[in-house]
Amino acid sequence: GANLYFLFLVILNWVPSLEVFHREITMLPLAIVVLIIMVKDGMEDLKRHRFDREINHSSVRIYAG
Repeated sequence: GANLYFLFLVILNWVPSLEVFHREITMLPLAIVVLIIMVKDGMEDLKRHRFDREINHSSVRIYAG
């Protein structure tokens, strides 16, 4: 939701007749939101990778019977 709002503002601001702020200032909130999401997803992926590695390297018992 918030990403689409900020993207919409950026697109509107690139139209010269509708430009209210400098283009760089309009892109800043979207860049910050995307950066925060990237960091959060990266941390989740790292946790998942560590958990998967732990499970994949755990010892098992094999029933041969």
